[in-house]
Amino acid sequence: MTCKLNADTSDGLKFVSDTSGTVDIQSNGTTKFSVGSTIDCQGNELVLDADADTSIHASTDDKIDFKIGGTDQIQFDDNGRILQGHTQSANIGGAECRLQIQGTTTEKSSISLKNNSNDSTPPTIRFAKSRGTSVNSETVVQNGDELGVIVFAGADGTDSRTQGAVIIAAVDGTPGSNDLPTMLKFNTTADGASDTTERMRISQGGEVQFAKTDSGFSTAGHEI
Repeated sequence: MTCKLNADTSDGLKFVSDTSGTVDIQSNGTTKFSVGSTIDCQGNELVLDADADTSIHASTDDKIDFKIGGTDQIQFDDNGRILQGHTQSANIGGAECRLQIQGTTTEKSSISLKNNSNDSTPPTIRFAKSRGTSVNSETVVQNGDELGVIVFAGADGTDSRTQGAVIIAAVDGTPGSNDLPTMLKFNTTADGASDTTERMRISQGGEVQFAKTDSGFSTAGHEI
C-alpha cells in the first residue's frame, strides 16, 4: 500500500510513504529526499543556513563537499583524503597525503598550534613508526628505519613532486624496550639535481658530521 500526500499539485511535490517505512519527497515524479532507517539526499545539497550558501552535498559519487559562503571549503574525496581549500588532490614532494591544505595566502595555507596551560608544556607535532602491519601496532623498528621526515618541495614548472630539502629522524643502532637510538639527517638538492643529498647528520652519540656519513677521520668530510 502506498500513501501519497500532494503538497502542491502545480509543481508535483509529493510525500510518498510505503510499507517499507520509507518516506520519499518527490518533485515531478523524481525522488529528491528519502527518510527511513537512513536519510538519503539523492545527491542533493543539505542546506544549513538561511541564505542557502552553506551546505553539505555529495553531487559527485563517493565525495562529500562542505560549502561555506558559496565556496567549497572542505572535501572528503573517494580515497578518504581531506582536502581543505581545494577539491583536487595534489602530489606534494612525491606523495598524495591524507590531509591536504592549499591557499593563496600564508594564513590560508598554514597550520598553527597553541597550548594554553599554566605550566611549561608546549604544543607538539609527533611522529611515530612501527614495523607492524595494522593500526596501533608496537612491532619494534630496526636500525636505519626512518621515524619521521619533514619534506620541503616547490613547484618547478611541471609539478610540486620534486623535493628541495628533507630532515630525517632515523634509528641509529639497535632499539629495545625504552631504548631508541636515533640520528637526525639534513638533506638538500643541488642545482640541476632532482634528488636530495645528505649534507649533515647528528648521530645517536652526539657527533656532528658534515658532508660525510661515516665516523672517523679517514673518511672525507668534516666531523665535530
